[in-house]
Amino acid sequence: MTSFDTTLLIDDEDVSILICSRIIEHAQFSKKTINFTSAKEALLHLQSSDTTNIKFPDVIFLDINMPVMNGWEFLDSLREQIKKRKVKCLIFILSSSNNSKDKEKAKTYVEVTGFIEKPLTIEKLKEISRLYIRRN
Repeated sequence: MTSFDTTLLIDDEDVSILICSRIIEHAQFSKKTINFTSAKEALLHLQSSDTTNIKFPDVIFLDINMPVMNGWEFLDSLREQIKKRKVKCLIFILSSSNNSKDKEKAKTYVEVTGFIEKPLTIEKLKEISRLYIRRN
């Protein structure tokens, strides 16, 4: 049974995107997964949803350390859009970083639901579904 309609996965590593997409699919976590290897491209996609029929995703998995635009810059840019559109979206930092500073910084963003250390697993997805499916 699918938990969410759409998941957005943002990670600059193709291998990570492939693995996470397959895990999301195998876990039947969402009906649709949209992948971006660039936070800037993902942001443009989400901003275009204002003028197109693109539905805002239910869940975003966001890597922190990426070139051009990192995860924090993405969140800073997305913040106004979320407020303006009153979007309900679960945003999880998905990172290989186990740096306590990154975890603490994630807590300063009210938009961030949680911090998940890679690898993403079926068990972690089931826990997200169990905790948050009733809110969507």
